Amino acid sequence: MRSTRAEIHLENLRHNISVLKAQLPAGTKFLGVIKANAYGHGILETATYMEQNGLADHLAVAIAEEAFLLRNGGIRLPILVLGPAFPDTMDEILQKGVTATIASMEELEAFHARAEAIGQEGHFHFKIDTGMNRIGFRSYECFQKALDFLKAKPNLYFDGIFTHFAVAERDDKSFTLQQSERFDSFLQLAKDAGFAPTAHVCNSAGTLDMPQLAHDMVRGGIALYGYHPVGHPVDRVDLKPVMALKTRISHLKEIQP
Repeated sequence: MRSTRAEIHLENLRHNISVLKAQLPAGTKFLGVIKANAYGHGILETATYMEQNGLADHLAVAIAEEAFLLRNGGIRLPILVLGPAFPDTMDEILQKGVTATIASMEELEAFHARAEAIGQEGHFHFKIDTGMNRIGFRSYECFQKALDFLKAKPNLYFDGIFTHFAVAERDDKSFTLQQSERFDSFLQLAKDAGFAPTAHVCNSAGTLDMPQLAHDMVRGGIALYGYHPVGHPVDRVDLKPVMALKTRISHLKEIQP
C-alpha cells in the first residue's frame, strides 16, 4: 500500500444522510448527488452502498457517461443527469433507462424524435432557470409550449421539475426566496396542464437552512460527504467527513531555530 492513502468511511455517509433527512418534512424523497466520481469518493462504490442500504430514492450525476457507468455497474435506482441532454448521448440515455434533464424546447423535440426513432420511452425532468443563469427554461411562454407539446407524446414521461439555488448558503435568503417563488409559478403551469411531476429545489444548503422549501424531494450534494456548504457555520449541524487522508511518516529531524 502506498504511504499516502484516502480512506472512505461509508458509515459516515449514512450518518450525514440521516442528518439531512432529519431536517425534512415526513415523506420527502431524497436524491443523492454523486457527480464527479461522488465528489472524489468513488462513484460506483458510493452508489452501491446507497442503493443496498436504502439511503436514497434517486441518484444524480453531472454527465451522461457517469450514468452509463452506474447502469453498467448494476445500479438500478433512478438516475438523473443534471447536465444537458446532448444529441450524441440521447439514444443510450433512452436505452439504459436514465432520466434526462430537458432545459429547452429544442432539447425536448430532439429527445422525442430519438425516443420515437428507436422505440423507447423517454423519462426526463424539466430544468427551470430561476436566476442562477445556467441551463433551464426562463420564459413562461416557452415552457407552456413545451407542456402543450407533451400532451400528444405518450412515449415521453415528465417525471420531475427542478431548479438550483444559487446562494442558499448565505444568511440573506431574499434571492433564494425569489427563486423559489419563480419556480412555484412554473410548477403551477405544469399542474394546470394536468401534470404531477416530482418537484425539487433544495441543494445541501437549502435542505439545511430552508427545509420548508423541500417540495417532494431534496438533492443532497456536498453535505453527503461531510462538508458544509460555503459559509454555512460548521457547528450548526453534525456532519462527518466521509474521506480521511492518511500518510506514513518517512523522516523526523530536529533542527535549530
